[in-house]
Amino acid sequence: MGPAVISAWEVGPGMALALLFSFYVTMISISLLLIYLMGQALLIGPGARRTLSLISGTLLVGLGLYFLAQASTALLKISL
Repeated sequence: MGPAVISAWEVGPGMALALLFSFYVTMISISLLLIYLMGQALLIGPGARRTLSLISGTLLVGLGLYFLAQASTALLKISL
C-alpha cells in the first residue's frame, strides 16, 4: 500500500487520502459481508453445506493448480 500512497501523494494529498479511504471502506465492507455470509451458512441444511464445501474445495484445488502452472512456467523461462 505504501508505494501506491506515495504515488497518489505526488498527484496530490487529496488523492492519497481518497486511496486510503477507499481501501479501508472496501476492506471493512467485504469483511462485514463475509461475516454475515458465514453466519447465514449455519442456517442452511447439511446437503447444501456439503455442496458448498465441494465447490469451495474444487475452487481451491483449481487455484492451486493454476499457481503451480504459473510458477513452473516462470521457472522454465528462467532456466532456459
